[in-house]
Parts: sequence; structure tokens; C-alpha cells
Amino acid sequence: MAYDRYVAIYNPLLYSVSMSPRVYVPLIIASYGGGIVHAIIHTVATFSLSFCGSNEIRHIFCDIPPLLAISCSDTHINQLRFCSSSL
Repeated sequence: MAYDRYVAIYNPLLYSVSMSPRVYVPLIIASYGGGIVHAIIHTVATFSLSFCGSNEIRHIFCDIPPLLAISCSDTHINQLRFCSSSL
């Protein structure tokens, strides 16, 4: 989307030439691929946690920080991944 805006603002007369299917299809595939890889990394990291004791989260929405708080295993790597993705 950033490339699309860049071309539309700085080269408006060449927009239809610059944004051909040869250009925007790989951009769309890369965007979806990056999102899927990011989601898989977070899912695997979350399912690799071990829990002992109460597994009850008193929140309406099950978010990553409450899960990390009730985990018994080392959550240092998960916290690094969570903090880097929320920027």
C-alpha cells in the first residue's frame, strides 16, 4: 500500500503503467505471506508454553500478556516477540 501511495503521489500520470498486475500481485502475495508467517510464529510460541495451576484468565478477550502471566515456563522469548510485533 505504501508503494501504491508513493506512485500515485509522485508519478500520477504513470500510475496505470507502474501499477500493473506484474507489480501488484507479488506485493499482495508478499503481504499475505508475511502476515501468515507472523501469525504462525505467534501461534507456535503460544502453544509451546506450559501452564500449571489455574488456567483461568479473568478477561473478556484472551490476549497474549495475560497468557504469559499465568504460564509456568520461561516466557522471555514470547515477550520479545510480543513487544516487537506490537510496535
